[in-house]
Amino acid sequence: MTAILEALALDAGGGELELYRRSSRVARRSRGPAGAARSSGKDAGLAVRWRPPGERRFRFAASTGGREADARWCLAQAVRSGGVEDPGEAQQLPAGSFDDRDPADDRPSEAALRDWLGSAWGHLEERVEPIAAWVEVAHTTETWASTAGLAAVRVRRRAWAGARVRGALRPLLVAARGLESLSTSAWSEVWDSRGPGAAGSAHGAPRSGAPVTFAPEAAASVVAAVLRAFGAAAPAGDGWRVTDAPLDPGAVFGATFDDAGFPTRARVLGDGRTAVPAGAAAGTLRRASFRDRPEPRWFRLRVEPGRTVAEPPRGLWVEAVRIHPTGEAWRLEVDGALVGGGGRRGGAVRGAVLRAGPEDLVTRCVAGSGAPLETHLGVRTPALVFERLPLSS
Repeated sequence: MTAILEALALDAGGGELELYRRSSRVARRSRGPAGAARSSGKDAGLAVRWRPPGERRFRFAASTGGREADARWCLAQAVRSGGVEDPGEAQQLPAGSFDDRDPADDRPSEAALRDWLGSAWGHLEERVEPIAAWVEVAHTTETWASTAGLAAVRVRRRAWAGARVRGALRPLLVAARGLESLSTSAWSEVWDSRGPGAAGSAHGAPRSGAPVTFAPEAAASVVAAVLRAFGAAAPAGDGWRVTDAPLDPGAVFGATFDDAGFPTRARVLGDGRTAVPAGAAAGTLRRASFRDRPEPRWFRLRVEPGRTVAEPPRGLWVEAVRIHPTGEAWRLEVDGALVGGGGRRGGAVRGAVLRAGPEDLVTRCVAGSGAPLETHLGVRTPALVFERLPLSS
């Protein structure tokens, strides 16, 4: 990596230069009506950010592959491109040395994937009828080097799994740092967190302004969407107590440094009184892939409401949500059930539309309910209760 960086620096003829390289190996096992299947693959790519002398904007280019020739091609493309304004601290190249590696081991064997899938399938069958399922493990290595003196490496082992079950509105999805950390009861825990479902097949009509309780998976989607869009500090309800905790042990997307080379730390994004945006400060920058520039984003969110209720209040229970973040009042299409006294489920609700913007959702989040769930989005949250969310016809 250092040798490639030195060669690129000579080609660039000055300025500041960063080289990022990422490679992944993936193995997958699945089962379903057509039987069992297995597959594997690998992917590699790199990216260059270069800032010419006297300029304040970095130029960027990315390419598949990981050889010196690929890096030279990237630099040539970056030189030809126009500069783009990077957010916040991404306008700087830090110095430092980082080594953040998961414990070394071989990729899980085919037998280990098969055994995990069979055991998890069995756990799920105790509650509901599985239709199809898969488990996937990835071993990813990332390296950084820059003319500012950055030398960093990160190695991650992650596992994901998904299952489709009869009668469910959406698949059951789970994730963990490595197959050994992914419980074979994880799908069952997700299923249980969704609640008992609607009572019977009759459809109900929710009342506008009644309390709305989002099941943990749906709540995680709302929290993640709000933090992607949130732009300024705003008042928060007591349920909106959110911490970005990249250093939590076992966090799926956790890291000791961000994707621009700045150290990470825990940050309070909501304390039940005030909510703040994720921001673009040092330690908050992530790349969606090697093809993307560093952008502000949280790593691992913990939602710990200041007030909890034993049962969802009378109103609407949301099992699944589709968020359309357009305009000041977002459109949230929800499926779930009516909730009566004692948390009893009533008629099914399908395609109801709530209208609320990010600030509304933050302010009107008043409580949590039930045990927290570690979701595949990297958000750990209980069900969240919102008040005064208007329904749209």
